[in-house]
Amino acid sequence: MSENQLPALTKRPSIPLSSILGNAFFALALLLILCLAFRPEFRNLQTLCMVARQVTCVGIIALGMTFIIAGGGIDLSVGSLFAFSGVVSVLCVNFLAANPQWGPLKHLPENLMGTPGGAFAVVTVVSLFAGAAGGALNG
Repeated sequence: MSENQLPALTKRPSIPLSSILGNAFFALALLLILCLAFRPEFRNLQTLCMVARQVTCVGIIALGMTFIIAGGGIDLSVGSLFAFSGVVSVLCVNFLAANPQWGPLKHLPENLMGTPGGAFAVVTVVSLFAGAAGGALNG
């Protein structure tokens, strides 16, 4: 091959989505069965609920990254954007706790900001916007 010639690009074989998801769910089911079989303290509804809550965020991110990688791309900023959104949500909770009647929030009904659900809605919107803005700026 001479200096000016480029190697021919080969087409990557496509992997069906059902195969990717099927393998992921199979691995999850196998791990669950092994934990249930060998760890008696794992056979508790409270423990299963706690584990499900703890892995939800990482599972959603991993599922999204599965689609990105299967499509031939890669994105290394997912973890940092997840952490950034978490920091923004904590800062927002602290700010709303210290300033419940802050300027733009004055027009909201009293029960929206007076209940944990109302603050949760505001914090969720702010942190989702922060993550989306960070993702848009990052490319």
